[in-house]
Amino acid sequence: MLSLTELKNRFPEFCVPDSDRPVEFFHFGEFSSSPEDLWPFFSDTSKFNRALGLKPRKVEEKNGRLTIEDTILGLKQAWVEEPWNWEKNSFMSMTRSYTVGCARLCKAVIYLEPISYGTDSGTRVYIYFGWLPSSHFWRLLLSVSLDHFLKKAFMDTFAQLRDFLVKKSSNHAPSQATPFIQKFKPTVEGIEKLESARKKLLEQKISGQVLTTLNNHILYGDEFEVQQLKLKGLARQWDMPFEQLLKAGLHYVREGVLQMTWDVICPHCRGSRGRAQSLADIPAKAMCTVCDVDFDTNDENSIEIVFRINSQVRKVTNAEYCAAEPAKKKHIIFQWALGAGASHAFSIRLNQGTHRVRVQGENKQLLFLASTNATGKLVELQRGQQENSASEVNTSCTIKIHNDQEKPMIFVCEELWWTRDSIKPSDIFRLQEFRDIFSKEFLSSGVQLALGVQTILFTDIVKSTHYYETRGDAMAFERIQKHFSEIFAQIQQHEGVVVKTIGDAVMGAFPAPLLALRAAQKIQEIYPITAPEECLKIRISIHSGPVMAVQLNVGIDYFGKTVNRAAKLQGPLGAGDIAISEECFLEASKFDQTLTHQPHSNEEIKIDGADTPFKFYRLNSARKLKLVA
Repeated sequence: MLSLTELKNRFPEFCVPDSDRPVEFFHFGEFSSSPEDLWPFFSDTSKFNRALGLKPRKVEEKNGRLTIEDTILGLKQAWVEEPWNWEKNSFMSMTRSYTVGCARLCKAVIYLEPISYGTDSGTRVYIYFGWLPSSHFWRLLLSVSLDHFLKKAFMDTFAQLRDFLVKKSSNHAPSQATPFIQKFKPTVEGIEKLESARKKLLEQKISGQVLTTLNNHILYGDEFEVQQLKLKGLARQWDMPFEQLLKAGLHYVREGVLQMTWDVICPHCRGSRGRAQSLADIPAKAMCTVCDVDFDTNDENSIEIVFRINSQVRKVTNAEYCAAEPAKKKHIIFQWALGAGASHAFSIRLNQGTHRVRVQGENKQLLFLASTNATGKLVELQRGQQENSASEVNTSCTIKIHNDQEKPMIFVCEELWWTRDSIKPSDIFRLQEFRDIFSKEFLSSGVQLALGVQTILFTDIVKSTHYYETRGDAMAFERIQKHFSEIFAQIQQHEGVVVKTIGDAVMGAFPAPLLALRAAQKIQEIYPITAPEECLKIRISIHSGPVMAVQLNVGIDYFGKTVNRAAKLQGPLGAGDIAISEECFLEASKFDQTLTHQPHSNEEIKIDGADTPFKFYRLNSARKLKLVA
């Protein structure tokens, strides 16, 4: 067990020296849970402070720094909060530089020390605060309040957390439950508006279970949980299809239950650096004052779609009780400030997957893969080194950082799963509901949105000119319009979206090659090559790759090399043919192994400007292509 002196000796740079005569608070408590299990509760200091009985604070970002305002006994307190230092599951600290109020400086430490707890592993949690009072009055008041309020508040909150953990371990608490929750009491108006919208969505065949679960969260969820509705994370937590939840969200925006914004996200710190109310408001470039970098918004992860509750349904205060940096940046393993010439080493256990170490405010980064099978044990980054990729390392490893500059720098190590819970433009654009509900949305000139990898499908009528000549304009037009409806239906039934029509051709986009191939097969069944000569015949091409979204006369359009190559595949095709690029075919074969046994021919075409021929597979509906459903 550490004494106050021992804790300060272990973390001297994060505590106030005794020579400065600080007013200090020191408290610890033991838990039968591991540091990994306790970290989510103690790192969420905003929710923890509310449980302590503290009042909301005004938190604002100015010129890249957090400024916070509070009151004590009606007297204004204001400070600049320095970037936090933390190591996940172990340690965190914060420093306040006061501009007005009780102190000139405050430092705090939370340390989770692994211990033996009976026959199991446990944790001893240490809490430290040190103030440099601004006057004798505040020195006296702080000393009294620490003994009479803060100590009791921590004891009560620790007891509340222990009680919750005991109930959870004995299955007397729901598996998804968390402590320190405050259930909201909704208004009659909010309940009625939500119920009216729910009935309309049931008519749109949105799952009743999805709507009921989402409605309960909107009406009764803790204010911290509903400031933003992270539908991907909620879908995983509730074990329901994300697409159904996203469709419900889009319809709820139309019904006035939710609001949807396009938030500009810094690619470095993942902080929101702008909020566009519509597609037209998205800028081509943005700046992060925290990281001191400019960045383009055409990166796949630079735009996130965020849902918030309309105030007519529920007024969400967005109250903040603390900056709570670690809880807001769960993907970060450590964030550490190093002085000029300083070094630090972390003996750490990582999750499997891709990680990176970077210096805040700079584009350089060190990528590495953590794996249980790897033999490497060391990752090392110096601020001045060139960007490179480290070899694979074991999940139990040492990460060394060194600042060779003449000023302090902040080093960050993070997992690259941060986009897991973010809704990207690609998630929205692939839904026909978005194009139907938000048909008037458009992108500003010069703005390009990266949609990641999409599978592009083109259909085209073979000998369409001959068809018009032999059938006459009126009859041909009527049949071709019906053909559009039939193809649109197949695209949508196979989770695709209709991007546009070009003459009598259709362009669709799908989330996966096999879905596009299944749609192509169904379309060719509608227009069999064995039908009489006067009937429509179709050729189809498919290719996958990165796609950009832009604004053209037809609305939101897709462009790029992927789209161009998918269109070029139409050239050598005849009636009943399906051409699918080699990489697209092989990807589809991973999910339908019968594909490789289907009749096909391996071919290639020359693409202008390409160094190598473009390889593709030609499938013909006359040979009865069969896909696994």
